[in-house]
Amino acid sequence: MPRKKYEAGQRDTELLEKLLVIQLYALGARRDLIARVVGRQKLWENRLLKGIPERGKNNGESDREINHG
Repeated sequence: MPRKKYEAGQRDTELLEKLLVIQLYALGARRDLIARVVGRQKLWENRLLKGIPERGKNNGESDREINHG
């Protein structure tokens, strides 16, 4: 597959979009809301977040165990 050719500043913008997606997801925002805020399709966001556990689901711990010890 050939490399994607970027215009000036386009690579920076894409990196900032990816960082915003990860930050919003870590804060617990819904995926459809994240896609709307970033201005990308939900499929793009789903590929980016694949394998990242949802908030409160780290190592099999429930949200209650994380917040209340």
